[in-house]
Formats: sequence, C-alpha cells, structure tokens
Amino acid sequence: FSVVHRLQPIVSMAFQPDGSRLIGAYQSGIFVIDIKTGKANGIDGEFQFVSAVALSRDWMARAERAEPRGNREVKISPVQGGAPARVFREHTSDVQGLAFSPDGLRVAAGEFMPRARLWSVRTGCLQQTYPNSSAEIRALNFSPDGRWLAAVSPSGVQVSEVISGREVARLLPPGGEFESAGFSADGRIVALANDAGPRLWRTGPLPSLTSKPPPRPPRHIVTIGN
Repeated sequence: FSVVHRLQPIVSMAFQPDGSRLIGAYQSGIFVIDIKTGKANGIDGEFQFVSAVALSRDWMARAERAEPRGNREVKISPVQGGAPARVFREHTSDVQGLAFSPDGLRVAAGEFMPRARLWSVRTGCLQQTYPNSSAEIRALNFSPDGRWLAAVSPSGVQVSEVISGREVARLLPPGGEFESAGFSADGRIVALANDAGPRLWRTGPLPSLTSKPPPRPPRHIVTIGN
C-alpha cells in the first residue's frame, strides 16, 4: 500500500500495539491504514501542526500545536475522529514521540527537554515522569508486556520500568544516531541507527528485561464504622 499527499510530507507514523493498523500524520491531517487490507482512511477533524501520533484499539493520540506554546498539547480522541476526550497540557517543551501501552490504558509522551511523561487515559492523571540525560526524545515504545518503556534519543536509548520510573539500561549507538527502537520477545532491544544510511542494530538478551517482577506486597483494607 502507499499513501501520497502532494502538499505536505508525513511527519509521524506508529503501529497499533497489536500490529493490525498503522497511524500516520502530516501537519494538518491524520490517516489510519488497515495492514491486512491496505486500505487507508482519513480521520475527520481539524488538526493544527501535528508532530506525533499513536494508536490504541479505541483511541488515537496526537501532539498538536497550541499557540503560542508550540506542540505541547497531547489530545486523545476516538479512532473514528471527533472531539478530544482528554487533553494533556502540562508538557514544558514540544512533544515529539507518543506511545500507547499495550492495554491502551496509558499513553507516554516524549519531550524535547528531554523527559517522558506517562498519562492515564481513564483518569487524565499524570502517573510517572522519566527524566532523560540524553538529547531530545524522538520516539517511545512499550515492551509487549507493558512493563518497560524505551525512550529513544539520537544519542541513546533509555529503558525504564514503567511503574517505578527506574532506569534499568542505557544504550549508546555504535555510530551515528538512533532513530527508533523496540523490544523483541527474547529480551533484546532492536534499534534503527542512522550511520551513513539506515542500519539495524540489536543487543544481546538483557537480563533486566527477562527477570520476573518482584512479588507485590499484600494489601489489606480496614473499614471502621458504626
């Protein structure tokens, strides 16, 4: 399949977590492609200078310019289009990367500053912040089990535990710059590096990504009343 827009270049693309659909955006429009059929559908709505998009089963996320603050608003809308159900405005620099968790309940936004923020789609609350000591965050990806988050900068890939925000790995490019990265099923990081042309790069299995999570402490609820 192919998508051609004569007036504006495509600025962002992302797969749905299950790989069945692909969302893409040019500055003033968004489209969704069904991978099985190759059919592309435009999303109804007015969009202003979109810089990043992401897709879950039910929702799409977009980073959109809010003058005069730049691309610092993240809007969550139904996949079919329509008014935003959530708008996250607390970002302090332009958002350049978005990703939904595999269950679609959370969305991560990566900023230029750089830091990533994790938002609850259900409640609209900020759940975690991930400071990054590398350059601007260009892309984000969750592991298939939703436990890890990879924040991709030109000078490195930072892997953090989603719940605690704890950094467990930092990977440096063998040369050039990182463009994107994701997780393989056996605990490796697979990345695309731009080094005199695109090059596929991967780590060995990382023990931190294959270890079992520690058991959760027991929780008790005590109710007191008449």
